[in-house]
Amino acid sequence: MHTILHVSIYRIEAGLKIHDAYPPCNPRLYPSILKFFQRVIANEPEFGTRPMPTSQTFPISLKLSGRHVLIVGGGKTAFTRISQMLSASAKVTVIAREAMPSIVDLAVEGSLQLHQRPLLRSDICNAYSIVIGATNDRTVQQTIFEEANRRNILCNIVDQAEQSDFFFPAIVDRGALKISISTDGNSPVLAAWLRERLEEVLPATLDAFAIELGQLRRHLKIHIPEDMQERKAVIRRVLDQMDQAQPGRIRIDE
Repeated sequence: MHTILHVSIYRIEAGLKIHDAYPPCNPRLYPSILKFFQRVIANEPEFGTRPMPTSQTFPISLKLSGRHVLIVGGGKTAFTRISQMLSASAKVTVIAREAMPSIVDLAVEGSLQLHQRPLLRSDICNAYSIVIGATNDRTVQQTIFEEANRRNILCNIVDQAEQSDFFFPAIVDRGALKISISTDGNSPVLAAWLRERLEEVLPATLDAFAIELGQLRRHLKIHIPEDMQERKAVIRRVLDQMDQAQPGRIRIDE
């Protein structure tokens, strides 16, 4: 068993020093961590300026209401994905050898279908719009990926970016306004960190403001039906004065 130490890295004149602090780090990672931060702190010209690979993902907001979603796994990660799918009004089926009590409870109350047994290849079929692999069994995860790919079903394999057709973003949820943050599977921690920062600065009233703007948009489509650019300009003027506007008090009958 390897000893886990606490390490932090900070600049001392021209060098770096390791001392006891947060976060925990395996000593075997010291060389690579030091090399990384040495480049960051030294502001090497090539760091952060290398051409980035073209993103192969396309961000969309997907309507899942009434669509069937298969989730394989019965642990905490599976429960998180189940909760997300149910909040989108998807019809969820779960297959797991063992399922945590929270998942069983959802099945008992009729919120999802639960099959407590091993996965069969035939389980992955075109009845499902999305398949999510959330197990610790790599063989099962590989089977999910192969079958979903063979049947052209969108697939997400937890913690396996190369076997996923899509990624779950970190989401700032303000009701009608949702901001999704994704790193294309490179760093979920970075996405979560950015979400936390945005959560701190974006007011809860943005939900009401977005709804009011939706009403304004529908009003403008009736009264300015032919000029989309003019409709956009009106809404943009409202947004430009957002600091002065009172969400929930925008009049659309004038």
